[in-house]
Amino acid sequence: MKMLKRLENIKYAIRDLDVGVPKGTIKLNIGDPLIFDFKIPKNIENEMKKAISNGYNFYAPSEGVKELREKIAKKEQCKPEDIIVTAGTSEAVNFLFASLVEHGTQILLPSPCYPQYPSLVKLWGGTPIFYDCDENWQPNIHDIKKKIKQSKSWTGNKMKAIVIINPNNPTGVVYDESILREICDIAYENDMIVISDEIYCDLVFGKQFVPTSSVARGPVVTLNGVSKCYLAPGWRIGWMTLQNFKDDILKESILKLCRLRLCANTPAQYAMVKALEDKRHMDKIKAELIARRDFMMKKFEELKSDGININCVKPDGAFYAFPYIEDKKGKWKSDLDMVLKIRDNAHVLVVHGSGFDYHSSPDKKYFRMVFLPPEKILNEAIDRIRNYIKSV
Repeated sequence: MKMLKRLENIKYAIRDLDVGVPKGTIKLNIGDPLIFDFKIPKNIENEMKKAISNGYNFYAPSEGVKELREKIAKKEQCKPEDIIVTAGTSEAVNFLFASLVEHGTQILLPSPCYPQYPSLVKLWGGTPIFYDCDENWQPNIHDIKKKIKQSKSWTGNKMKAIVIINPNNPTGVVYDESILREICDIAYENDMIVISDEIYCDLVFGKQFVPTSSVARGPVVTLNGVSKCYLAPGWRIGWMTLQNFKDDILKESILKLCRLRLCANTPAQYAMVKALEDKRHMDKIKAELIARRDFMMKKFEELKSDGININCVKPDGAFYAFPYIEDKKGKWKSDLDMVLKIRDNAHVLVVHGSGFDYHSSPDKKYFRMVFLPPEKILNEAIDRIRNYIKSV
């Protein structure tokens, strides 16, 4: 029966990860040019070549190589023994929920939310509970308190953790320090863990990024990795830090799972030992992303002159925007219907807002747009969207 229940959880978790794009409609072959023009920095590429040439091709310690953990500790301002290196941040999230979640466990998540979080909570038998964000996508502290109070009265407080995604996917918002501090205080007062996904922490534009661990009094798990800021998503190097815990029970449980899978990518770990300290590429990437973000926002404003009412909170970080198109006439049955018709008619792929567990009034059709492509491609994409909407 337990196995059947776990299989059922897997089925629903996979279903929830399906954002509604029919299979087989998009095909990429190895070697096809991608529209994103950012490449891994040459110095980081060279470090990988050195690691392979130097023979770092063996199994590494399950918790990560010592040298890398020491460098990560400097970045995260913690002790090396607080760090576990994983095969990407995705594995860190999976191991964390596998160790933390039992049947009936509740995890408090932001809405909108990166789909992996609610899916993995369900996979391990838990229940995702979503807290609201305000009109600027900052977490709604009142709603967080309300959801925790409801959990206590309905379940006897089976809510174990609050998840923060900062900078945020899909909105691009960077959380205010005062908001982070309030969330950490609420978690501390209610004996909850704070889980802080900071994978985009170095891609922040004109605003101060505050690590959650710097304002937390209680237990905090920080998630990070090299996929975004170091332009190495395929290397599968992530990590988690576990700070302010009274004991090592959660950490030991995660380490058991680490030993089951042996280790993260060994040469990539050694390559990142030196590369992690080298941020020469960051300024150029941020300058490009700021220019592309501002260009996208300008194009959104231009749509209004064509009678297309679009609203978008200006992203402070990452490379995502989460606008909505006003649809008072009901041109589309849902946000999913809208993005599929944009795909089929304008040949532009965006993701519907409800795919991120965000549900708005029917007259607002939210979607996530990535501003990684060069301005030329962003310009064509937004023009195609405009031409399609005007034709409806």
